[in-house]
Amino acid sequence: MLRPRLAFLALAALTTPLAADPSAPLRPPVARKDPHKIEIHGDTLVDDYYWMRNKGTPEVESHLRAELAYSDAFMKPTAALQQKLYDEMLARIQQTDTNVPARERGFFYYSRTEEGKQYPIHARGGDPRRERARRRQEVHVHRRHGGQPRRQPPRLHRR
Repeated sequence: MLRPRLAFLALAALTTPLAADPSAPLRPPVARKDPHKIEIHGDTLVDDYYWMRNKGTPEVESHLRAELAYSDAFMKPTAALQQKLYDEMLARIQQTDTNVPARERGFFYYSRTEEGKQYPIHARGGDPRRERARRRQEVHVHRRHGGQPRRQPPRLHRR
């Protein structure tokens, strides 16, 4: 029982190519050329890679997987350097930040970045003068009134 297994393993080892052989040159996948003629305004254009427009087909997917595997293998020797550069750049960037709001038509527009998120958040806020007036009108709870909500009277502006 052990000999057939060993024979199978030996046969499999001899017939499979050594992909991890460092001396073997990496070869990028080559997409097949399939001429496709397109006529636009009386001109005939030939697109050899028109078949790649059919996203989701097994043929296109397998070619893209092969390109990804090639690029990963090609860039593998630089993985430590890539990580070092990424960490250094990240250390120099202020990840949580807000820009100065710009007023337009009664609103303030600004963007902010938050740590761990890849894209900025664009937001719109109200006019701070209106916000202050709205907050003055809010119901406040005061301890000396027994914790009962009480509406504060609006403050008059002094000039």
